[in-house]
Amino acid sequence: MAGLKRYWAEVIYLKDERRGRNPATAEYIMLPARKILSFKWSGKLKDRMNGRRGRSWVSEKFICGIFISFIALTILFIPVLQPMSPGGSKSTI
Repeated sequence: MAGLKRYWAEVIYLKDERRGRNPATAEYIMLPARKILSFKWSGKLKDRMNGRRGRSWVSEKFICGIFISFIALTILFIPVLQPMSPGGSKSTI
């Protein structure tokens, strides 16, 4: 059980008092406030259930964004980074 702990977190929700109805007698009653135990599943477990291993889709999007930014910067700065002419001065176009 301890090995599975990294895949979810226990969450306690507080439910307010509310009006309910007994279906057998159609009588309305007040249901008391109570606490509900629930689980919040981790991204690791969701990825594993959906067959994705390793990096999650979020990190893949991040890596793609960095790659696209690198390509854009390369295209913008290629004219600035042209090599010098053999005489030592910058060539003019």
